[in-house]
Amino acid sequence: MNIHSSKRAWGVSLALLSSAGLAGFAAPALGQRVVTAELPAEEEAGKVVEITVDPVAIGPEPLRWELLPLAHEVERGNAALHYGQAALSGLGLTSFWESYAEQIQELNDLPIDELFERVRASDFGDVSQITRDALARNDGVKAVRRAARMSYVDWGLDFSEDPIAVLLPHLGELRGHARLHAHMARWALVQGDFDAAADDLQTMFAMSTQLGRSQPTVLIDALVGVAIATLGQEVLVDWTTRPNAPNLYWAVTDLPNPIIDLREAIRGERSFIFWMFPELTDPEPDLSDVQWIAALDRFFLQGSYPWIAAEFGAPNAEVRMTRAMTVTLAYPHAKWWLQEERGWSAEQAAAISPLEAVARTFRGEFLEARDALMVAMTLPPAEATPWLDGVERNFERLVREPGGPGMKFAGVLLPAVTAANRTMVRSMHRFAQLRTFEAIRHYAALNGGRPPASLEDIDLPIPINPWTGEPFPYRVEEGVAVLGHGMPGRYGPSEREHIYRITFRAPAVSAALIRKESGEPSGRFPNEVDLPTSSLSDG
Repeated sequence: MNIHSSKRAWGVSLALLSSAGLAGFAAPALGQRVVTAELPAEEEAGKVVEITVDPVAIGPEPLRWELLPLAHEVERGNAALHYGQAALSGLGLTSFWESYAEQIQELNDLPIDELFERVRASDFGDVSQITRDALARNDGVKAVRRAARMSYVDWGLDFSEDPIAVLLPHLGELRGHARLHAHMARWALVQGDFDAAADDLQTMFAMSTQLGRSQPTVLIDALVGVAIATLGQEVLVDWTTRPNAPNLYWAVTDLPNPIIDLREAIRGERSFIFWMFPELTDPEPDLSDVQWIAALDRFFLQGSYPWIAAEFGAPNAEVRMTRAMTVTLAYPHAKWWLQEERGWSAEQAAAISPLEAVARTFRGEFLEARDALMVAMTLPPAEATPWLDGVERNFERLVREPGGPGMKFAGVLLPAVTAANRTMVRSMHRFAQLRTFEAIRHYAALNGGRPPASLEDIDLPIPINPWTGEPFPYRVEEGVAVLGHGMPGRYGPSEREHIYRITFRAPAVSAALIRKESGEPSGRFPNEVDLPTSSLSDG
């Protein structure tokens, strides 16, 4: 589904985005060299990423590099206005991003060392054109930077009338901005401009957190926010590989954990059924059969036949037939449910119309299934993960058992909620792994370039793996630090996670690389456009 322009098919879009882990957006990892070396039999599965870094200790100002704007840098106002300004300036999907999507993705996929060599060889190709065109739209880049530093974002969306028909073009726009800023940050890192790279990372993480608290708050916004944070995480790994890269242990620790609180978005999802079917807001509705028919027809029109709603705006014969068949088939179950689950007498169940009986049963079954999953989502993500295993099994049992349309509808929409929780825990996991990575660099800098024999040797708080509640797997092999991911297979395909093999450069090698990468006295590479990339981030 194209969320730039299509109608919002909630169940389909949410399930695709979360169950796939937003794979089309967050993968492959930016600029990392993945090797397929076999690990020992006792080792976990995963992508083995070979990385060479400088041992760098935490500096005298541990928060010199901020990854989110500070309070004095945040401007009071609605970010949506400035994101709109960026689109109008020519940095929107219909112009800049559609022109350069493939090129930016190709450059972002390059290992950063290859990107550097490509630049040094003056093989600019698309780089030059992307840079020139971005500079030509510098007002748009500035508008995005300003938008990310606004105090709130309200997209002005109204889900109360017809939630299926609500368009979400802002998600596509922000994903494009995030990819462009990832490219800009990596380009700055290649030039050794850590200030510009940090500014672009700030913009990305600020966009991410904004989506988590946008108004109105719905789950798909939060999931795209997590995906933007994932792009930022990959740039942070690239940061660590640059010669003499500042240590970001405390800067990463300072980020919110989790980067987005899903609970507010989950509260929005709990309202979804009432947006689609407002008659069910009242647990004791007093409607006539004519009103029930109109409500059910509208519900089936929105939920099952959105293309009819788009074209005709009213139920046709197919929608009315679906409603009639559903009521006929579900009525016996509805009478049973009212008596067995709600304690009605046979006379009470028979006294109401089939339409009302089916609607009441739909409400009760759906809310029962919804709450069975969503109570776990009120917990912090890492705390909810082990408990969700049992909750999910119970939910699957409820959906498999003979039931009415409410339970079947829940089976389509609600499983994405647990996948969303796991997407969030995976984000927390990556940040914790990054902190551990930086703690290892800090130790090596204080110990002659030697990695710690054990994480317990490091004189810093060692991050906990949110999947297990324990530190990450770690060992040293012939001077190479091996940092595992420690993700249990039952929580998803661990093959997607990274196992880092970290080699430390000797000081002389690092100094030679710094001289090599400094290049021209002006700080620019041969044939580069006259304005440096860092100007893209100027306020």
